[in-house]
Amino acid sequence: RELVQLLADAESNARDLRDDVSNLTAQLSFEQERADDAERKTKEACIRFRDANNTRMGLQSEVVRLMEELRLYKDALDQAQKEIFRAQGVIREVEERRREAEEEAAKLRSKLRKINEEKLFEVAREEGRKLGLQEGLAMGKDMGYTQGRNKGYAQGRVTADR
Repeated sequence: RELVQLLADAESNARDLRDDVSNLTAQLSFEQERADDAERKTKEACIRFRDANNTRMGLQSEVVRLMEELRLYKDALDQAQKEIFRAQGVIREVEERRREAEEEAAKLRSKLRKINEEKLFEVAREEGRKLGLQEGLAMGKDMGYTQGRNKGYAQGRVTADR
């Protein structure tokens, strides 16, 4: 009877152990699936992280390249602005010289006009003198001729009267 009781207790213990093993096996299987799922999710997260990190690094490289390109464009813009300012200075200087040259040309034209007028007056005055002299000589000849003729007639009468 004790033996039977022992055997029954052992069988009961074995059944309990089988149930526990069965429960533990089911729980192990569930935990294994959970661990596999977590590992899969971890691998997916690592892949997404790696892809995101690669994208980030690529974007950082692109940002560095674009910043360098921007710096080059800014340098080119600064250089272009300096050239524009220099050219504007040259234009102002050329405009000032042109204005001064125009003023000088206007002064010279005015001076030339005055010289030409004075020359014309001088030429006209000289022509007037020559004409006056010629007219005076012609009148003098005519008057001398007339006076001489009249004097000759008068002398000729006096001589003829004598």
